[in-house]
Amino acid sequence: MSIWPSFKEQRTFAWLLTALMSLTVILIVVAAISLLNINREINYYENTITVEGEALIEQAPNKATIYFSVGTKNESAEEAQSENDEIMTEILDSLSEILSEDDIQTQDYNLYQDQRWNPDTRRYEDGDWMVEQRIHLSIDDIDSAGAILGLLGEGGASNISGPDYEADEDADMEDAARLEAIAEAIAEAESIAEALDKRLGRMIDYTEYSYGDDDYFYDYGIGGGDRVYAESTSIEIAPGTEETTFYVSITYKLR
Repeated sequence: MSIWPSFKEQRTFAWLLTALMSLTVILIVVAAISLLNINREINYYENTITVEGEALIEQAPNKATIYFSVGTKNESAEEAQSENDEIMTEILDSLSEILSEDDIQTQDYNLYQDQRWNPDTRRYEDGDWMVEQRIHLSIDDIDSAGAILGLLGEGGASNISGPDYEADEDADMEDAARLEAIAEAIAEAESIAEALDKRLGRMIDYTEYSYGDDDYFYDYGIGGGDRVYAESTSIEIAPGTEETTFYVSITYKLR
């Protein structure tokens, strides 16, 4: 028996050695490229400054939404539905003088039987049938929101939420805010560069975003009990203004 490897074994060994060397070369190249990219990224942001600017956009709201529901209960499911439909029909008839059909949308209609715990039998027992309709109102004339709230209360709505005000986006106001924020950022960048005895180089990064604050909107709600009645046909409300802050962030090279 020969102690020397056969020709076939020698070829296999040579192939494995070549594959191992090729894999090693590939790993070295990948590692070198990764290090090069890291160095480039470090150098890219070396000797830079990042500044920010902001501007405030104020708009008066021009539309609003109100949600309300009508809830009824009865031992009979049919009677509970009939009572609910009667109240809802009266309310919608009143709203038709202010809103169009397109402005009124049914969100939910729920019919279910209440389950009550009986401590004597230690079991749940069937109770009254409950019906609740929830409606969404879209209001283009925000001055009518107070009158709508009054009509809903007088009509017997079980729960009223709103108005929630909105303002349409104004491209011109947004453009003006962007320019104001950019000017503030550039002024800050020039001031920093001067203090460092440097000059502003090319811009290498720019980002912008806006943030709205909803706290300025007045929120009015009526709720509790089976029916709610308002003493007045109009509720005093204050729509306020919408505030949106526009931010920009700019990164410059220094030279």
